[in-house]
Amino acid sequence: MPGARCAQQRVLFSTAWRRVGRAGAPLRRDNRAVGLRQLVRPTRALGFGKNTATPEAARRALIHALKRQDERAARSDVGAIDVQLLAQVTSASEWPKLLAYWERRNPGGVAAWPRHLDPSAHALNLWALPAGGVGPAAGLGADVRKRQPKRMLSTPGLTVFDPEKRSSDATTALAVVCATWLEDVGTSDFEALRLAPPVLEAWAPGGRLISREVVDFGLEWPLPAADGI
Repeated sequence: MPGARCAQQRVLFSTAWRRVGRAGAPLRRDNRAVGLRQLVRPTRALGFGKNTATPEAARRALIHALKRQDERAARSDVGAIDVQLLAQVTSASEWPKLLAYWERRNPGGVAAWPRHLDPSAHALNLWALPAGGVGPAAGLGADVRKRQPKRMLSTPGLTVFDPEKRSSDATTALAVVCATWLEDVGTSDFEALRLAPPVLEAWAPGGRLISREVVDFGLEWPLPAADGI
């Protein structure tokens, strides 16, 4: 992907938090989960953007980002961190509860999150978890707040898509936010990483799980898919 287009993707779909740490702090060398107290002070303001990418552009961005991470891992003199990305889609009606939950847990990290979503819009949060499974981290329950991960490896990602207003869907949004996370957090917070194909969860208002699936985009990933999906 040309540099200009890559930069545009980062502006439109920037991650929503930043891992706390001093400037020049060492990058991650292990996959110990990070508690939320270590994620409460973003080192820079991070906005979020609406998903306006086409499926083809989103897939190209993801291919580019994965290739870059493979190259970084090959050059690294430390072991790569194994990461499972979990994406959760939240409807506009459930969004206020999720936002209020994170405002209590991490107020500095969600300052750039939208206060409201259009009725037909959805938010897609991307959580970086230790590879191997997503069940215990994702959680189940009728309340959206009970589905939020308790511990994670680094800064999450966020984007918003609205199928009724533009040609977009959860899969395209997932490709974009994965690519952006890899280019931003995956590059700045990790010396090297290996990814399992992301898991995408969609929930109906009231807490009913609509779908939970591995989405590999027809690409090869360094790690196998998570167990139990």
